[in-house]
Amino acid sequence: MLLPLLTIEQFRERVREAEALLRVARQHARDAHDDLSKSDHANARIQSICREVESLFPGLHDPSAPDPALQETIAALHAELPAAVAARLAEEEAAADGEGEEEDAEEEREEEEEDDEEEGEEEDAGEEQGEEDDEEEEEWDVDYAKLATAIENETLMSAFPEPGRTAFKRAARYLIESHARQELFSRVIAGFEQVAELTQLNVEETRKKLAMALTLEELASQRKG
Repeated sequence: MLLPLLTIEQFRERVREAEALLRVARQHARDAHDDLSKSDHANARIQSICREVESLFPGLHDPSAPDPALQETIAALHAELPAAVAARLAEEEAAADGEGEEEDAEEEREEEEEDDEEEGEEEDAGEEQGEEDDEEEEEWDVDYAKLATAIENETLMSAFPEPGRTAFKRAARYLIESHARQELFSRVIAGFEQVAELTQLNVEETRKKLAMALTLEELASQRKG
């Protein structure tokens, strides 16, 4: 989790502060573009602001240390999920005892249908494999808003047996908050990129003006000569 020592509210506040500072930096870059005489002052202020923004997120560039909250959540999952899976399997086995014959008949029908469709499936194997790969990728696209709603839905969560439900909810909350922090910090990164683009534009414009000035000076020298 990005800078876990800050609460999510503290992190949001620092992101808002960073965005405000980077807006000032962008204005300095625009001022330098409009008036080259301001470029030295603008560059100095931009560098100072960038350092100030970085100071809002101490330790950002340090090697990532183990996150106690993540380790605790993983330990809880390891401890509780096996029991939860065992409980669910026991429920399924009990339900299956009364439906064994029906399931056997259904399996036989499915096998017959699979034999009939086998030739067609072989012809489309390449295309189906591509579709399966796409589906696997889509399965990893987490809708964090829906996940947040789901874990607060007691009716839905009651279908998840204990032990295990509590650990699952903790893991889900950890993922949701981690995603929120990444989304917030992406705004700061975008702000830095905008400042960099404006600064680079100023450099290119300055080079063009200097090249033009040198060309005019050469022409003037040639005329004098």
